[in-house]
Amino acid sequence: MKKIKIILIVFVILFVVFMVTIALGQFRDSKPAIKFDSLPQVKAVNSGVDGDRLFNVIQEWKGDEAYKENEHTCTMAQTRLEETVENWSHDGFSAGRFCTSYCSIGENLARGFNSEEEVLQAWLDSSLHRRNLEFDYRYSCIKTDGDYIVHIFAKYK
Repeated sequence: MKKIKIILIVFVILFVVFMVTIALGQFRDSKPAIKFDSLPQVKAVNSGVDGDRLFNVIQEWKGDEAYKENEHTCTMAQTRLEETVENWSHDGFSAGRFCTSYCSIGENLARGFNSEEEVLQAWLDSSLHRRNLEFDYRYSCIKTDGDYIVHIFAKYK
């Protein structure tokens, strides 16, 4: 009888740990998917959008809440840029992949815009992209490659 109680207790503990792990994983990756084909895009061969200039345009828009850059955030942005050039989507982006419990991250993508101001305005016009810009992320990094623009946001705990 004592062995059965111990086995039952161990089973319950493992089950609770399993359920908590699943719940945290679903919460971490709970951002809704965005269908990029439904977003308006300007078709351009080479956008000419410069990551540093776009960063400065966004910094000016943010005002006193401006971002800082750091190596970890820029490494995430470079990795995601290479991936989005191959597969234009948010597939593969999740906090669980790039961070553990010590940070929260967001991602804005764009392609085919002719100016930094156009990119910022498109992101502001999209509620999901605007939410990333307005969230209290402290770090960000922008990487570009031709038409492709990746903006990663991070907040480290």
